[in-house]
Amino acid sequence: VDFWTYSCINCIRTLPYVTAWDRKYRDLGLVIVGVHSAEFEFEKKQDNVKAALVQYGIRYPVALDNHLDTWSNFKNRYWPAHYLIDRDGKIVYTHAGEGAYDITEHNIRHLLGLGGDVPPAQANESGSSPEHLLSTSTTQLKNNASGNAASISVGGKIFKDCSDCPEMVAIPAGSFDMGSGNGEANEKPVHRVTLSKPFAIGRTEVTQGQWKAIMGKDPGWFRSCGDDCPVEQVRWAETQLFIQKLNVRTRQNYRLPSEAEWEYSCRAGGQQEYCGSDNADNVAWYNGNSGMTTHPAAGKQANAFGLYDMSGNVWEWVEDTWHDNYNGAPVDGSAWSGASSKRVLRGGSWIAEAQGERAARRDWNEFTARIGTGGFRLARSLPQ
Repeated sequence: VDFWTYSCINCIRTLPYVTAWDRKYRDLGLVIVGVHSAEFEFEKKQDNVKAALVQYGIRYPVALDNHLDTWSNFKNRYWPAHYLIDRDGKIVYTHAGEGAYDITEHNIRHLLGLGGDVPPAQANESGSSPEHLLSTSTTQLKNNASGNAASISVGGKIFKDCSDCPEMVAIPAGSFDMGSGNGEANEKPVHRVTLSKPFAIGRTEVTQGQWKAIMGKDPGWFRSCGDDCPVEQVRWAETQLFIQKLNVRTRQNYRLPSEAEWEYSCRAGGQQEYCGSDNADNVAWYNGNSGMTTHPAAGKQANAFGLYDMSGNVWEWVEDTWHDNYNGAPVDGSAWSGASSKRVLRGGSWIAEAQGERAARRDWNEFTARIGTGGFRLARSLPQ
């Protein structure tokens, strides 16, 4: 489902991609329905919409949503917005604004049973490669309530704020289903979370070399693994000191990701068992393949957002206080605070079984605890 309007320049710039997907995958099972959600009176005229369909080569059906009924039922807020819906009628991926075209196509192919990878020669019909789109795409978020537009580079752009800083990946705004209906009690209930602003997250876990560059001393057991291996034996409280020092050096706003941001980044628009695959060996170092040690970052397959080791290698501290289940959890992607001294860990580790590496798996420890399997990954707010 593609929410758009013919007077929206951001919508117009996405149409070549949407119409290309229609041509490429129509006969393979993809059904695109355009929803023309008019903001202005002149946009509601049927003849004007028909002329736009001809002008932009739109062959798929387009519904007129002049009273924004469909817009409201989807709880949509943006032009353009794309919703991928599976054969059971479940929304499995959303993207607001421009950009992330290769990620959207990856998910289209996955739903059609074609595999997630976009063939390089078919990545898009404008001649740009997926890597080019990732490094230059921009999301234009148009807020229906205020009419204010915000623009920021997202959709996979990789950047560093200093030579010793971790590489960060810009993550687009969107919605996803958090938790698991088939997992443990603390993973329930499954609930819809909407992250209305893009943010950045570490391409890898913070490494020993990056930790030493800021803190001076490596606290870990696996120092012989080397500077490219994730730092471990880090207390949650120590991550806060690292972040404070990094923010002073870079004048940026680094932080731990919220638990919702972490799982959204892990799933990357999909619903796979692990972060990027249904096969743990593809994406994770765990007790079945680790040799009972950590491994250099980015040694396994990345997920659709280009993030490594979201499953396995070391557990990752997040910002949230531990709660025994998701009853009452925030639905806006923010961290869930509380009075407890327990903090949430996500992602599994080198010593955990494959089940402990699942995308929905949660654990906790005291914020003062120094655990041999515990590391972290940074998040960073992006300027609005």
